[in-house]
Amino acid sequence: MADIFLAYSSKNEKIAKKLHDCLEHQWNVVYDYYSVADFTEFIENEIKISKCLIAIFSEQSKESQIFRNELLFAQDCGIPIIGVKTDESEISLIFRSISYCEFIDWDGDLTYSELNKLRARISKVVTPKSTPQRLKHVINDKIPLPILFQSISSFETQLPTYEAIEALDIFKFPSILVSAYDLEKREEYNQKEFIENIITYKESGGVILLDSGSYEKHRNNNKSWCREKFHNLIKSIPFDLMFCFDEYDLKQNTPDLVAEIIESVAKDQQQTSVPVLPIIHARTNKDGEYIFDSLPELVLEVTKRLSPPLIAIPERELGDGLQERIKNIVKIRTILNSLAYYQPIHILGTGDPIVIPFFVAAGADSFDGLEWCRKVVDRDQHRLHHFHHFDLFSYQAEYADSAVTRDAINQEGVKFIAKVIFHNLDFYTDFMSKLRKSATNGSIRGFITENLPKPIWSELMNKLNGILKI
Repeated sequence: MADIFLAYSSKNEKIAKKLHDCLEHQWNVVYDYYSVADFTEFIENEIKISKCLIAIFSEQSKESQIFRNELLFAQDCGIPIIGVKTDESEISLIFRSISYCEFIDWDGDLTYSELNKLRARISKVVTPKSTPQRLKHVINDKIPLPILFQSISSFETQLPTYEAIEALDIFKFPSILVSAYDLEKREEYNQKEFIENIITYKESGGVILLDSGSYEKHRNNNKSWCREKFHNLIKSIPFDLMFCFDEYDLKQNTPDLVAEIIESVAKDQQQTSVPVLPIIHARTNKDGEYIFDSLPELVLEVTKRLSPPLIAIPERELGDGLQERIKNIVKIRTILNSLAYYQPIHILGTGDPIVIPFFVAAGADSFDGLEWCRKVVDRDQHRLHHFHHFDLFSYQAEYADSAVTRDAINQEGVKFIAKVIFHNLDFYTDFMSKLRKSATNGSIRGFITENLPKPIWSELMNKLNGILKI
């Protein structure tokens, strides 16, 4: 028995196929009926037993008598109809009472907000047969999941910002996070060259996630940083995604905090055409202590209102230790999976290669961190060490995949900092490629047990006591 009957003009078969492919994991969908010999009888029988009909409205569908008959028959049978409008043409007068989702500029993106809205509407009529599937990417193929954005910051790193972006561009690391705070002109660093290098990185094909600058503001105790400066400075560089300006009253109740987050995203979205991503902060009590249990409901309510490509949560606000943080990510993922669509989660400030796989197993999808320019990684153990202990691991350059890394190690005159940075970037490139493959294949547990030190993963697995379903 079909859950959904997909009604469309034969001239709209391509979009019908895309829609079918997006929905079939959670519902039984009938759509390919034009190839059936006696499709008139087939259509009547399928509509009768369907729980919902999705009508693809377009200029072509207005000319289709078959499409018109399908909708009229569904109405006679009392079948709920949900519309999908694919162009600017007027819907025929007889069907204008049918509510619809606008798919006018949809190109198949699985995180398209109207697609999520459609899934939510369907789920009110027909219960999904399974939880939503983990996405392989967001914004079409631009951002594969899981993903790590290497962060650039003026606060306590081994490289000035303009050199950090240059190194990432030389290496061709595909995704970075830039703080808007560092775009402001200051005496202590070369802001002009930083902006020029960002533009060069973007022209080379890199993906840029722009941060609001709250991290640097609080670390530098700079009370002058504000939304107005943020809005003025974002005009100076190109970027693909942007976090909202995330300064909220965290002592208010959940509905009021949700409303403030929504308003913040709306204000920032007025300044750019790229997606603005919400950052969720845990509520605090009167003493300023985080109320970790408030996060799942906050994340769910904001997601239901915005359906963003990513929704972000700072790692430090997930709990007091790794075990508690993993448990809270599991709680957030569980409540998000009650939706009819998959909502990717970004964890702010997570770049530790031992932590990331556990967070992916718990349900997170995206990360950013400064570890690449603050520490040195032992690629054999996935452990982070003091930046200046690189000599202990320089031998690992012999099996680096990147020619940039191998050349940096072997050539005379290359600075020590460059050797460490390119060593780290080579590791993270290989690490994320393997992790992404494991996530796609559903083999995160195998990745953890094969790559992380056994004393670490076995101890943590025992403490989690089956919480991770891997």
